[in-house]
Amino acid sequence: MLYSRAMRGPMWEILDKLAALTPPTLFVFIMGGLAEDVLLGQELDRPHKDLDLLARPGTLAALTAQLASIQPDEWAVVLAGVSGQPLMLRGQAGSLELEIYQALPEPDGFSIEVPPQGPAGRLRLFLPADTFAYPPTVLDGLAIQTVSPLSLALMRASSAQTRHVDVAEKRARDLAVLEQLRAAFLSTHTDAQLKPRVEPV
Repeated sequence: MLYSRAMRGPMWEILDKLAALTPPTLFVFIMGGLAEDVLLGQELDRPHKDLDLLARPGTLAALTAQLASIQPDEWAVVLAGVSGQPLMLRGQAGSLELEIYQALPEPDGFSIEVPPQGPAGRLRLFLPADTFAYPPTVLDGLAIQTVSPLSLALMRASSAQTRHVDVAEKRARDLAVLEQLRAAFLSTHTDAQLKPRVEPV
């Protein structure tokens, strides 16, 4: 889908600023709903309550320093490791909530921790080795760096797996987006390859 500059709305302002960071492919990786919209060619100005970012291992401090032009206030630590190191931060950019997750290295890829949701406690989600290896998507001359389609699919699959039974509508959306990602990018992947690995913390 092509976007003229006249079509750009509030989300594009954030994307412009993220793309201007140096070097963008080292520090800033978009995940979550916006990354799915970028890869699946959806309208980028549909309502988003937050913007989820994933930091490479060891780059969280550098990323938050670079984001000072977007989020100048102090970041709130939502999750921390046993030694106190931040694993998830939350800030604000206008009306948009920013959340940064710290990727941790694993033998066959990466992992992130996510806060409790409903009856599900704090969880660790394992991500593939190609999480940070997907090339930027260029829209109207703007390079938008997302995590890989496989990592997005595993996030959606884990969300559907761990959601409370009372949120059937959200689980149905998780599964629908998962199928869209699979059809567009992961048609050769088996069900086993798209089964998420999620562990309680």
